[in-house]
Amino acid sequence: VEVVEPPAPSPPPTAESPAPAAADAKAAPRASPAPSPPPAAPSADADAPMNDAEPKAEPAKKKKVKKTSLKVNYVAAAGMSSTDLQAAIEAEFQMELDDKVVMETQEKKNALEAYIYSLRSKLAGELSSFIHPKDRDALVSRLQQMEDWLYDAEEDTPKGVYIEKYNELAKLGDPIVARHRETNSRPGAVSTLIKSIEG
Repeated sequence: VEVVEPPAPSPPPTAESPAPAAADAKAAPRASPAPSPPPAAPSADADAPMNDAEPKAEPAKKKKVKKTSLKVNYVAAAGMSSTDLQAAIEAEFQMELDDKVVMETQEKKNALEAYIYSLRSKLAGELSSFIHPKDRDALVSRLQQMEDWLYDAEEDTPKGVYIEKYNELAKLGDPIVARHRETNSRPGAVSTLIKSIEG
């Protein structure tokens, strides 16, 4: 005779385990699985071989230096002899002297030209009453002749010639200028004399 054991009673439900669904509840429809994503395209790096090691630096190439012996000939600078040195000093001194003469000659020429213009202008103005009209015309004519000669003078005209021409005109014009100066200064001189006598 077979003895059938009754089934063990199921344990009571706990808070951690949910209560079994009601027998009459309809089973929920089973959700369909989500579609799997398409396979990713293989990257270019995937095909490259894995090589984590850094590339080795190439050793620096040594420069080849070729040494060549050069032959050098030294030539000392020859100095001037005492005779040549003295001649060079004298030549330089002469050039300086010539330049000085040229400058002085030009100064005398300019002085003569300035005297001609100044005296002719004064004869037509402030000096006209201090010379006789006939003498004034003769002096103005002489000034014009001197001006013409001055413009036609050669470049190498000596300095002494300009000095001579200047002195020639100064002998004619300076006395007139002196009379004019004396006349203008006379009132002041007389006034000073009177004050000294009265004082």
